[in-house]
Amino acid sequence: MFCQPLLDFLFDQIAHFDERAAAGERGFKLTLTSLSQREQLLPALEELHGKARLGLITEGPRAVQDAKLDALGLRSWFDKIVVLGEEEREDWKPSRLPFDRWLQGGEIRPETAVYLGDNPAKDFLAARRAGWASIRVRRSDGLHRQEEPLSPEARPDREIPDLQSLTSILGTLEAHP
Repeated sequence: MFCQPLLDFLFDQIAHFDERAAAGERGFKLTLTSLSQREQLLPALEELHGKARLGLITEGPRAVQDAKLDALGLRSWFDKIVVLGEEEREDWKPSRLPFDRWLQGGEIRPETAVYLGDNPAKDFLAARRAGWASIRVRRSDGLHRQEEPLSPEARPDREIPDLQSLTSILGTLEAHP
């Protein structure tokens, strides 16, 4: 049982860029969804800053992922960022490798880590395989809001409707063996 306020979080896919950006076009354009997500994310980051080690796991073309972080001004909020590029596609979630990589070189144990995600097809199964607790953010306007996990193992431990609800459930999660 998590009793301590100092939990470790990883935020997944905080912004979406136009498909053209993923195809290699140079003119990255933020969508309105990205700006809305950023506005929801900043208060949560401010609330957790200094209370938890914050991190990010993200997958996709490295240039696109780096551009997301830079364009939204979010890189400085995270203690550690793990980007798995196209050349590592076989290790993308639901593989546990990104989670293990995030923990490397630190003093954090899987049973004290919590993963925050939105995609039931891959996020929570990966966290469970790595021994982490998980929380699903199912926003009413979220990309994966109508999708359900494909198996019981792929279910998150908790679900919240928005990031403002995050702090109310932090001490109630259990890790997975």
